[in-house]
Amino acid sequence: MRADWTRLAGLLTVRLLRDARDDVIGFLAMIAGLTERRRMEDERRQRSAQAEAASRPMATFLAHMSHELRTPLNAVRGLSHLLVQMNLPERAHDFVRHVEQAGEQLLVLVSDVLDLSRIEAGEIYPEHAPFALGRCARGGVRAGAPQG
Repeated sequence: MRADWTRLAGLLTVRLLRDARDDVIGFLAMIAGLTERRRMEDERRQRSAQAEAASRPMATFLAHMSHELRTPLNAVRGLSHLLVQMNLPERAHDFVRHVEQAGEQLLVLVSDVLDLSRIEAGEIYPEHAPFALGRCARGGVRAGAPQG
């Protein structure tokens, strides 16, 4: 209780006081007020809730954009795949292969963005799995290398 008899939220710490012979001669009590600490924790929780609320529209936007990008991208990939199988001049065939590879890379990128937005929205969680970093890096270097 405060001097005006209002209640105080606090943390009470009590220590025994001893003399040279280790006999108890009193105690020392300290009260640390928790009002400021509680106010700061409430503010932190409020800011956290506001940040989460602000990120939800962005995650939703990313999910919708990823979906909207995938549809025409799948058409590009499908048509380029059909063109690769056609009897085309060599130069045109090379161009179509580049379009096909670029479509594959863009699809991976769009999928990654969608996965990140889902992670931020709390819909999915990253998994821990072993993978061959060297093989993955070599595949990325081959995909980016000019051909012909």
